[in-house]
Amino acid sequence: MNGLLKRIGVRIKKYIVFLIVLPLLLGIVGYFISPSVQTNENTASITIKTGSYNDASLNDTKEIPVLLTSDSFLKETFPDFSSEQVEEVKQKLMIEIQSNHLFQLSYQGEDSSEILKKISETFMAKDQKLFSSKQSVIQSNIEELENEAVSDDSKVDKQRFLYELETTMLTIEPAQTIYPLTAEEETKSAGMSAKKRVVLGVLIGLAISFCLVVVPEIFRETND
Repeated sequence: MNGLLKRIGVRIKKYIVFLIVLPLLLGIVGYFISPSVQTNENTASITIKTGSYNDASLNDTKEIPVLLTSDSFLKETFPDFSSEQVEEVKQKLMIEIQSNHLFQLSYQGEDSSEILKKISETFMAKDQKLFSSKQSVIQSNIEELENEAVSDDSKVDKQRFLYELETTMLTIEPAQTIYPLTAEEETKSAGMSAKKRVVLGVLIGLAISFCLVVVPEIFRETND
């Protein structure tokens, strides 16, 4: 063992310059050579104002995240998607509540515009269906009340009820897009930092130095 350590010491002295220069050189090379990869990520966004017709699930922005990230809503929007794809959409969909009636949807990833378009279209279709139903009920009540024959004593009440229904008809509204769908492409760099590349270069240099100095002596010891 002492002989092995002595021979290793001799080899270290013999190649000391090389053993010092190699890790430093590889560290410098690591600093200047960047392995970073440029990636393009598409981000789409749309801002929507909720409707106003007294529906808890669609008119209250506090309930919007629950609706839009539910499995039933996403499977309805993407019937051909697997469970894994639906889960990916759920994770990438960002919902920012801006006020009681205003929210922004954002999606980052491949086909972001198409995916966000389908999500917003499904939401707007649901909203329009409920709004039309509410509007139809109010209009039906107005027509029924207008055609109803009442006594003179009840005419005042009839006019009051008509006024309330007509006022409600004027105040309800469906959801609408405030800022239409837009998409931006963002270029990002992914890779090791310069500091990490320097450290890695030095470690590789030390490993090579170890192999050149120690390994030959270990094999010589084994053969002897």
